[in-house]
Amino acid sequence: MKVSDRILSVLVLLFSPLLIHAQARPATCIVSPLWVGHEVRSANLGSIGTFQTDGREGSTIRSYKHDGTRLVVTAGIDYEFDYSSTPQKPYRIKLAIAVTPQEVNEVFESIDSSEASTAYGKKWNLSVTKKIKLENLTYLFTLKCWDGATQKN
Repeated sequence: MKVSDRILSVLVLLFSPLLIHAQARPATCIVSPLWVGHEVRSANLGSIGTFQTDGREGSTIRSYKHDGTRLVVTAGIDYEFDYSSTPQKPYRIKLAIAVTPQEVNEVFESIDSSEASTAYGKKWNLSVTKKIKLENLTYLFTLKCWDGATQKN
């Protein structure tokens, strides 16, 4: 076996996992609440949860109980990949959020959720908000995610 063939064989072995398990840049996500009453709006209430993804294809879903309402906020991010190119690469990011009395397993394409999507690229960021009405207040729960390689937006 020639030296060039050996080098080529080593390179194929080293890079084949990258071709098989395509991966995007990781994302950082934060879920935060806000309420609006009659001519009154809450200040920043902080986050009720944060999470990160590893950038692999598929969805990452997290649930958090909101103490003020006792409702469960389920938030998800989904990387969609393009398989027409080699190596496969992400082409779209989708976010979804639902606010329900109990935890749900599926948040994407659900009648109870709000969704948003954007093209995948460096320094992407996206947010989606779900509104619910409880008594005299409207609660707005926002899921915001951004390219994990960039600073917090």
